[in-house]
Amino acid sequence: MCCAESPFQMGNGMDTVRANFTITGNTVTVVGAVADATSLEYDFSGYPQCALYNGEGGPDNHTGLPANPFRTPPPPPLNYTVVARQTWPGVFKAGQWSLNAGNPHADMYSILDQLESMKLSNE
Repeated sequence: MCCAESPFQMGNGMDTVRANFTITGNTVTVVGAVADATSLEYDFSGYPQCALYNGEGGPDNHTGLPANPFRTPPPPPLNYTVVARQTWPGVFKAGQWSLNAGNPHADMYSILDQLESMKLSNE
């Protein structure tokens, strides 16, 4: 790490704050001040000032590899209904509109056959 300001940010869909972190050996522990955090970002700013290196060097000797910026996606808002999820290497078969309908957290999930019943009454 090459700066004093944390490159991590945590959020819960409503609040987002810069998160504190510690490094012990090869483990980075991130602790935020957001209750029920659901998302984590690293190097979230447009011009990141910090970098995590792989322990083989750093910015001065050009042998270290910096970590890529990342963002974990926040969950959909509570008023959304997940209607499909396809996780590689799984693929849907042609005409397969329903799969694992009782388990919306399954890697392969679809309730596309129910879309008509989900329309709002004013549409």
